[in-house]
This record gives sequence, structure tokens and C-alpha cells, in this order.
Amino acid sequence: ETLRYLLRRRAKLVFLHGALHLYPRDAAVEKAHSVRSETLVDQLRQNLGTERWPLLVAEGKGADKERHIAASPYLLRGLSRLAAPGPTVVFGCSLSDADAHIRRALVKSARRHPIYVGVFRGQGPVRALRAEAEAQGVSCDIVPFDARTLPVWKA
Repeated sequence: ETLRYLLRRRAKLVFLHGALHLYPRDAAVEKAHSVRSETLVDQLRQNLGTERWPLLVAEGKGADKERHIAASPYLLRGLSRLAAPGPTVVFGCSLSDADAHIRRALVKSARRHPIYVGVFRGQGPVRALRAEAEAQGVSCDIVPFDARTLPVWKA
């Protein structure tokens, strides 16, 4: 087999809605890695051709996303990590109504620690998170930051 996977039990970075390079395997997740002879896109095409689907929640209403997350130990663990104590950074998520499950989990952790929210345009994600906190009766520190200022964009 030319595909290379690395089985991980713990991760510091969690893809809350999965990703194109993650594949479910029993209660764990395999992560596809680029190899010299094959790119990740090549591997994705090969896997789709054999009906091996990535772990990905890309569309749907909030209830649909929550059902998909509940069926995956990896995704469920990622969601529960949001409610764990400690500062949290949200990057690349609109926190729209379809992501209400993420807002609820974030507000649980925000009782003791700040939430840093990356914003590209406007304050929509910040407003959504503040509204969730107010609805839950929680006072929390929500700190917006300009996502374009991260050094990763300059690499």
C-alpha cells in the first residue's frame, strides 16, 4: 500500500468537523501524510475511488452536524475538549447557527478562561458567541483578533 497513515491517540490541534486528510478507523482516526511519490490530493482521489471516505462534516444544519459528531469518537472528543478549562483560540469558524454546538461548548469553558476569536471580516463570530453566553447567563471574556495578522499568512 502506497498510502501512509499515522495513528494518533492524542492531538493538541483538533479538527472539530474533521478534515480531508483524516480517515475513521474503528474508534481511532488515521491521518494521511504526504509522501514523496504521492500528494495528499492524489491519496484523496484514490481513497474516494475505492469508497473510503474522509472524516468530514462539511454541510448541513446544526442537528445534522451534531448527529454526525455523536457517531464519531474523534469528533465527539474534540467537541468535549472545547468545554475543558483553559484559554481557547477559535480560528476559521463563523460560529453561525449551524455551529451552535460549538458555541455552547465554548461558553462552558469561558466561565474561567478567555476565548480568542479570529475574525476576517466583521464581528459576526464574536456577536454570535456573546449572544450564546448571554443566553446561558454566563459572563465571559471574548477577545477578538484580526485573523489576517497571524504569521502563518506571511510564510
